Amino acid sequence: MGDEVVYQVELDIFSGRPNPVWSLNAAEAAEFAQRLGDGTVPVVPVNVDSGQLGYRGYIMTATGHDADELRRQGKATTFRVHAHMAQAGYDLAAEEFLLGALERSDGVSEAEAGVLSEAVRWDLEESHPEVASAAAACSLLYTSWNDFSFWNGSRRPNNNCYNYAANYASNTFAQPGRQGGGTFTQMTAANIKAAMHRDGWRLDCIGGNLRVALVIWPGVDYHFYRQNLNGSTVRWCHKPGQTAARNTDNSGRYITNPQTCDRGNYTTWGGAHVFSNGVRSRTVR
Repeated sequence: MGDEVVYQVELDIFSGRPNPVWSLNAAEAAEFAQRLGDGTVPVVPVNVDSGQLGYRGYIMTATGHDADELRRQGKATTFRVHAHMAQAGYDLAAEEFLLGALERSDGVSEAEAGVLSEAVRWDLEESHPEVASAAAACSLLYTSWNDFSFWNGSRRPNNNCYNYAANYASNTFAQPGRQGGGTFTQMTAANIKAAMHRDGWRLDCIGGNLRVALVIWPGVDYHFYRQNLNGSTVRWCHKPGQTAARNTDNSGRYITNPQTCDRGNYTTWGGAHVFSNGVRSRTVR
């Protein structure tokens, strides 16, 4: 297809600001064209959208030889890529590929690409019907959302939000990755979750699965919430540092959704995930 092949990519995500726009490099354009040819890209007309706040897919515009080929096939040269909107399956691979192109792009700053990447990855992983179905199939481990006596006595000053998320009091102010041989190196959701996996957390369901959520104070700190149950009422709870475990947000309200609760400076949403509790049976350092 030659060097003239260009795909312009618009990440449809913002409401007030113009969306980020960049171009695929030659290798990326060739791979995307191959994916289109294989029929593995979830394509919908550009004017079809969810209307939701946040991630609404990618708007792709073909130019050069690819545009000519699409016209020859009677297809649009501008279209939306979004598995949620497509009629034929929910393959996320093409969107993951385009997200990788965003992270490599020179057209979007590294800082903004990091923030956008975390937002899109949450949507791809958390909002996708197949992921939600898999999470629902997990047997979850709950503790009480209003009895924190285990955490708020002598254990309170030496256990943090990560201890609480793991439901294990190591009395060492546990850090993601330390047990696994290396703590996180960047204050990003992807880096911290990779450190969790080194500690023994798993994304597949085994015994003792925990529903936890990660948020980031950009460049400064991380924080975890854990979902608990009393009877049929679900609340999210957390333990901010050395302070007491609780079931309320910064505004003193019960936490029914950690994504929308008052989190103060922890403005970056890292996603809510079901993790199998692989660290409960050993010390978290």
